[in-house]
Order: sequence, then structure tokens, then C-alpha cells
Amino acid sequence: MSLVASRASCRRRDYDRTTGRTLRKLHDDALALPEQDRLALAAELIDSVEGPEDPTWTAAWSA
Repeated sequence: MSLVASRASCRRRDYDRTTGRTLRKLHDDALALPEQDRLALAAELIDSVEGPEDPTWTAAWSA
């Protein structure tokens, strides 16, 4: 392995380790929130990956 590849590999491991710790802290902090705040956070996270609301689906669900 070249010196450049070795350094890149070390940086990646450091990034993964730091990110893992950050995600675990975020997870723990989120679970420590009151129930209503956890529900609001969950709804925002789901909305962030679902995209805009589909009016056809909304109408069908409300029927």
C-alpha cells in the first residue's frame, strides 16, 4: 500500500470512528427527549426522506 493510500485509509477510519460516536450520541440524546419531542423529531425525519406530500394518497387515506 502506498503512503498516500495508507494515509487515506487512516483518515477514513478516523472519520468512521468519529461519525459513529456522533451518531450514537445523537441517538442517545434523541431517546432522552420527552415523548412529544421524540414524536415530532420522528415525523420530521420521515418527512425528510419521503419528499412532498402526494395529494392523491392523502385523499385516499382520508376517504
